[in-house]
Amino acid sequence: MIPFEFSYHRPDSVAEAVRTFRRLDAEGCAPLYYGGGTEIITLARQDQLRTGAVVDLKGVPECRALERSDGRLLLGAGLSLAEVGERGGWPLMAAVAGRAADHTVRCQITLGGNLAGSIPYREAVLPLLLTDSVAVIGSEGGLRREPLADVFAGSLRLQPGEFLAQIEVPLDQTSGPHFAAKKTRLDWIDYPLLTVAAIRQGDRIRVAFSGLCGFPFHDRAMDEALSADRIDEAIAHIPGPVVDDLHGSADYRRFMLANTLSDALEVLRG
Repeated sequence: MIPFEFSYHRPDSVAEAVRTFRRLDAEGCAPLYYGGGTEIITLARQDQLRTGAVVDLKGVPECRALERSDGRLLLGAGLSLAEVGERGGWPLMAAVAGRAADHTVRCQITLGGNLAGSIPYREAVLPLLLTDSVAVIGSEGGLRREPLADVFAGSLRLQPGEFLAQIEVPLDQTSGPHFAAKKTRLDWIDYPLLTVAAIRQGDRIRVAFSGLCGFPFHDRAMDEALSADRIDEAIAHIPGPVVDDLHGSADYRRFMLANTLSDALEVLRG
């Protein structure tokens, strides 16, 4: 049971969503945008999160879009990870999203909720970081487009009142050699010790990671080293402290990383 009262709002347009959020914020409600609600409900039940209002984005048509046209794959942020993986026609995303949780939970977690959530793994962002993806953002002025790399740095960084409405991915970057692996302590749906997603474009290798540090990331220096098959050099460029917790030590994560990168290069070099 959620131990506090809050109001529920379901706008049917981008403008109404932003307007509602700003009004509730001005009234001191500390509103939250709501996608699948899995994280909000879980944290609220544990009394780790409080809000006076939620603004449900599932009624905004742009957030439910899934299209393949004009050389792009358009993914609405309100799509569940199950929908993105099963209907998006993107093998790498299907492989990564398909391991994020069991199927029942994937039917609730949304793409936008996964990217914007406080849980550090945010695995669905990995394929997006490897491509020239564009974030379509709902704002006071309507929809605006920004390179995803400019608004996602470890976490999604938007202005107050803004929300992620869609992601645009170049279609020609959704096919070709790819690799995905998730390493866990107990079973395949446990939180990851390490998740790796990788693609090959010509002779270039691009790799993104989750679970290794306290945030998901893609690092160009690691790409350069791996493109030259230098795994030790790539590991030396990890851009933050390696997680050391009850799930696995930092040394164990580095050991798994070296083995997984070796597997990735073998698959990608084919």
